[in-house]
Amino acid sequence: MSDDTNSKITFPSEALSDSEPDEEYLPPIRLQIPDYDEEEDEEESDNDETSYRSQRVAVAAFNTRSENQELRNKMAADALSEEKARRRAASLSGTKRIMLSFAVGIVVLLSLWLFVQSRTHQKNDADNHKIHFYYSVTNENTIKITAADSLNVNYVDVPSKMNGKDVTCISANAFAGHTDMETIVLPDTINEIGYNAFYDCESLVDVTLPDSVTILSYCAFRGCKSLKSVRLSNNLKEIEFGLFGECFKLESIDIPRGVTTLQHGAFQKCTGLKTITLPDTIEKLEYDLFRDCKSLETIQLPDSVKEIGGSAFSGCTSLKSITIPKNTTKLMLFTFTDCTSLQEVHIHEGVTVISDSAFKNCSNLTIYGKAGSYAEQYAQQYDIPFVAE
Repeated sequence: MSDDTNSKITFPSEALSDSEPDEEYLPPIRLQIPDYDEEEDEEESDNDETSYRSQRVAVAAFNTRSENQELRNKMAADALSEEKARRRAASLSGTKRIMLSFAVGIVVLLSLWLFVQSRTHQKNDADNHKIHFYYSVTNENTIKITAADSLNVNYVDVPSKMNGKDVTCISANAFAGHTDMETIVLPDTINEIGYNAFYDCESLVDVTLPDSVTILSYCAFRGCKSLKSVRLSNNLKEIEFGLFGECFKLESIDIPRGVTTLQHGAFQKCTGLKTITLPDTIEKLEYDLFRDCKSLETIQLPDSVKEIGGSAFSGCTSLKSITIPKNTTKLMLFTFTDCTSLQEVHIHEGVTVISDSAFKNCSNLTIYGKAGSYAEQYAQQYDIPFVAE
């Protein structure tokens, strides 16, 4: 064997690379030397053979260390994989804990809110005296309530006395816009309710006015969209304009005997109003009185009514029949316009004026009256069926 052959030791190229080893696996380094051929090298000296064997021992030892390094690398890679798996599990577990904690927090906050709300309603019902009323003293040395800290309160009981004086008046706008108030209780010392006093109390459901009330001013309950039941004072003389306008859920009402005038728009756009009872003291129904009361099917007008204003029943699309009172002599502009379900109108011979638009868009109408009356002439002029009675 030549000196070049004996002294050459070869390394794998990847083992000698200057690049950084993979963090998970470090490839083993193995050394290789040419196999010893005794027949070919019989003439070599004892010193060369000794040197060659020493090299083989060294290479064997090096390869053993390399194999140990491979085992350590594998163990390190396994340990790293286990650590990553543990960290992923820990991260997932942490996320679940955060989500669970968040959900529990939401439930706790919701429960607390519901508890506070229930306690608030109970407190409002039981501790109404804690509502602060603002007031002034009238010339008669009585109390006029001008405002109240009743926002977020659903039940209000107005006291009959304050500072030893009778509470006699609810001033204009006193409770306007108190949208949480569902019930108002008024004492029998009250004799006047000012304009807009309960305007836009959207949650107000029922109202009972004591008979002590003699003045109920305009628009006092306008825009009370949830109002279903009203009991009026028996000592009223007028129902002022816009009083119950846009009370969409008001279904029925009885006008007390003694009222002589229903002012304009008093029940305008009460779209849920089905029945109304009018006393025989009523003399005047002003314009727009029942305009757009789309659920009103029938109404009995007393003979005491002398005047029916323009558009008084305009847009009452469910109204089917009506009898004109004996003391009414004129039917004004648009009185029954757009009453699309109106089928029968009974007109007595005393009616001498009917506006050309009084029954506009009443396509199903038949007029009933006395033969030869003005009502018959009107029906013929406007091609409306007429039946003599």
